[in-house]
Amino acid sequence: MDFAQLRDAELGTVNDTADAWSSVSAKLLDVQSHHITLSTSMTNGAWVGDSADMANSQLSLLNEQLNAAKTETKALYDILVDAAEQFTTKQDELKNVIDEIDGIPELAIDDAGIVTLTDQANPDNDPTILQIWQNQQVSYQENINTIVDEATTADENIAEALQLAAETNNDGDVTFNAQAMDMEELAEVREAEADTIALLNADPTQMTPEQLDELNTLLATYGENPVFATEMLEEMGPDEFLNSVAAHSYQGNLYANDPYLDGDVQGYLNLQENLGLTLAAATDPANGEHLDQEWVQGLMNAGTSNISHIPDVEYRGYLALAPLLEHGEYHEDFLTPIANHVMMQANDDAIWAHQGAAFDPNPYAFNPEYVIEGQPADQNPHETRPLNSVYLALENNPDAAAQVFGGDGPPPEFEYKNFDGEDLAPIDNPVDFALSAHHESLYPMDDLDGALEAAATGVTPGDDSPYPLHSQENIATTERLMSYLGDHPTDLAPGGELEGFADNMTTISSNYMVDIQSNLVPEGGAYADDVNLPGEQADFEKGDLTRVLHSLGQHEDSMYELAGANQAATTTLVSAGYEQFEGQPPQTWIEDAAAPGSYVSGILADGQSHYIVESGQESDTSHNDRVDLIAEGASTVAGLKIPGVGMVVDPIAEMFHVDNIEEYSGDAQAANTYLEDTSANNSSTAVEAALIEQGMTPEEAEQWCEENLSGADFNGWFQDGRGYVIDYTD
Repeated sequence: MDFAQLRDAELGTVNDTADAWSSVSAKLLDVQSHHITLSTSMTNGAWVGDSADMANSQLSLLNEQLNAAKTETKALYDILVDAAEQFTTKQDELKNVIDEIDGIPELAIDDAGIVTLTDQANPDNDPTILQIWQNQQVSYQENINTIVDEATTADENIAEALQLAAETNNDGDVTFNAQAMDMEELAEVREAEADTIALLNADPTQMTPEQLDELNTLLATYGENPVFATEMLEEMGPDEFLNSVAAHSYQGNLYANDPYLDGDVQGYLNLQENLGLTLAAATDPANGEHLDQEWVQGLMNAGTSNISHIPDVEYRGYLALAPLLEHGEYHEDFLTPIANHVMMQANDDAIWAHQGAAFDPNPYAFNPEYVIEGQPADQNPHETRPLNSVYLALENNPDAAAQVFGGDGPPPEFEYKNFDGEDLAPIDNPVDFALSAHHESLYPMDDLDGALEAAATGVTPGDDSPYPLHSQENIATTERLMSYLGDHPTDLAPGGELEGFADNMTTISSNYMVDIQSNLVPEGGAYADDVNLPGEQADFEKGDLTRVLHSLGQHEDSMYELAGANQAATTTLVSAGYEQFEGQPPQTWIEDAAAPGSYVSGILADGQSHYIVESGQESDTSHNDRVDLIAEGASTVAGLKIPGVGMVVDPIAEMFHVDNIEEYSGDAQAANTYLEDTSANNSSTAVEAALIEQGMTPEEAEQWCEENLSGADFNGWFQDGRGYVIDYTD
């Protein structure tokens, strides 16, 4: 803003714009009032079903949009009101000075704001008089310059505040900024930034408990604000940030492990969590304000460099970063290159020259939850190596996990250097790397299992979100899992090296049960190529499928869950076939649709009966637990809303009933005969459920099955599944 712009500004326009935003805000309040009324009427239970669920989901999104819109419009109104006040004040000050100058014959001011002396300033050429007026000229000029400079600064601050307030912070799902700030709030954030940086850079050995509390309070209050987080980390830079984190974390570790030191261990754990949340906010491109690729590359470079707060000790930056990654939900644009870099380091032969940096217990991690009871002190804490922290972070971001385990390699726009500054080689198969026995002792399975499940299914374990259709990266992850575990079939079985992963692999297999069945469709049938199944299908080797399912079938809970998924997938394949081949003779397609489910039943049954007969294992699962597990498996199948869940779940609760199998302990043939009969009954029920979904009555569906299928068909397919076990297992 220059002199003429300030002098001539029509500030009534600013007030009019502010009034317009005030009007928008008032209208939004009216809209939200109607929205609340509508939402209340829809959520009182009068409208239920899929359409109601979808409508409620949209209403929830609309409520989020309205709240964000209210926040942004209020911030914009407040900024504009503040702008009008500041500009009016500065314009009045400027005009007062101009009026003063206009009233002095010895001075003049032009349209550029330059003050000059007139001929009347010294008509007698008196040097003393001339000096007096020159002093006056300088004084007025400085006054005008100060006013214009202050107005320019205000203009820049207001423009920045308007830009920040209007920036979308939610990946386009909500088109308003839910974290918009007015001028006063922005100034408060800037002051908090400076205070936080000062405390982070303070010497932790001299920090008082009150200062640590203040630092945590600042981060807890402002850390997830994108403006605060981004500007703070930009100001510090990656190296300074990691060194500050390391210094504070090291002090926390000293307090945690030295009985002679009295310090606030929990306060330092809180600090790591707050810094992790701050880093996640600053690196999220969904926020209008976020750190750029250059900053992230700098962090990766700092991750392989020595931490400078302890001279002559080879502690690398990623050790300090690791505990932070376990807090917050990191965007895949940040987490994917970081995760690839850490994994590539762990796979690099040169790392053995830097054992202290890679494999010693992390000096910056001290969470008591990490300690393994009974382990020597120098082997604790085990979850604190950077790769374990990366796995935990990937579990919280399925998209990043899928890119890492199922993608085509690390993002090429970044450089990946080892500790010696040399280029790291990409990992050909990250799933094989993660599961390989070589790394088992260094990277425990209980850190990895959730990351692999998230990568395969697209959902974080424990999240109630519906399972989506699979992306190419999801599918590639699962194909790699099936291949590796198919080559190591005993690892998943009870007592195997990866027994702890069986629950996760059960969920993954349930999620992919339509894919599993479609890969078992009899060769030569038209069904596999022509039928319209949901989403793209994974490509599994039949032998790998057989070995993995047989190992999982040896776990009682896994068997029930997979049985539910298998039943639901059979219903899906039959329903899709009925739609696709309507009017054609059922004999041309029904085997393709119904047989794979019986194959799976045969494989699972053989695994379970084998384990029970061989081990004498007794069931500890109640009928209600069986129903819950079967229902869980049925609801896990990707991208589906299972029809006739009651028909699918209730009868199958008696299938694979371990209490009954126990009667055949020592007689595998008798046990399998029992399972064969119950499997045939329940496979028929799954077909009936599909036909009912297609519009048949229960009576019509039962008659259709009697005319086109027989118990002998299902029994034969079941035995074929058991035959796969003979063919593909030792």
